[in-house]
Amino acid sequence: MYPAPTRIRIGQCSYEWTASYTNAQNHPSFAHHGVAIGPDGSVYLPNAPATELLIIGERTRTVALPVTEAHGLSVDVAGGVWIADPGTKAVPDGGGEYREVESAGRVVRLDARTGALTAELAGPPGWRPSAVALRGHGLADDRVWVADGDGTHEVHCFSRAGERLWTTDGAGSGIPFAQPHALIIDERSDEPRLLVADPGTHRVVALSLDGDYRGDVGVGVCASPAGLALHGDVLWVADLTGRLLQFGAEGELLATYGSSISRPGPEWPNWRRAGTVTRPRLLTRRFRSPHGIAVTAEGTVIVTEWIIGGRVTRLTPV
Repeated sequence: MYPAPTRIRIGQCSYEWTASYTNAQNHPSFAHHGVAIGPDGSVYLPNAPATELLIIGERTRTVALPVTEAHGLSVDVAGGVWIADPGTKAVPDGGGEYREVESAGRVVRLDARTGALTAELAGPPGWRPSAVALRGHGLADDRVWVADGDGTHEVHCFSRAGERLWTTDGAGSGIPFAQPHALIIDERSDEPRLLVADPGTHRVVALSLDGDYRGDVGVGVCASPAGLALHGDVLWVADLTGRLLQFGAEGELLATYGSSISRPGPEWPNWRRAGTVTRPRLLTRRFRSPHGIAVTAEGTVIVTEWIIGGRVTRLTPV
């Protein structure tokens, strides 16, 4: 039985905090997935072991995921789900520890109706993509942007046909990317921008859609920005240290929710008890490790957490 909703406040809005869409938190896999909203408002949510994609709309259905991990997602208007698969997954070894399962990093397009893989982007050797972005669900632009957060630490732009158009390591900002983790297209100004969450340099980097540096957001505020979402003029940032942040169109900090959690050991955000790595007790109204974030047209915020079994929280505006 899920607990009753409870109310929180972020900035100028109150939200009802409600439990997960699924009982995926009972799974022993280390959840490391994203979340996306489709053009029809459906929510696209991988399960903790990244074996199934849950699609929540007028009706709820699932489709098999032929990937190692569904770290970052973006949905196009034709019903394709673009998945950034870094090729690594922490799974239990049966003895109280976790081991890394590894395969080649990939960016693939999955047909959400049939489950068939319909496209794959060829990146540089050794890439481990962590995020993929489309502009207007692919209607406003036929390009695909990819962040390689765990391999070459670069951001790439591809044509829909798979040609790599440009690559940047972020050095135009004076500080190269350390871990470009999440991407989103920002249409709030006259010049659309590509926002890059880079936890390794504790900031969100703004680029033109052609890869030119345009500025930083959250310097001195972000500790480990991992996920990005936009709703109206508000940029939402999921910070792995246990916080949600809101920024305005000019990069000004609007609100924070939660307190930063230090990383006490190599098992964080999990615990080690009696020699076994375990899922910690999670508290209502308190995030432990926000990883993925998406906001529906109605303003409902969906947050996934990077933790054994995962946790999916829905914040519904009151």
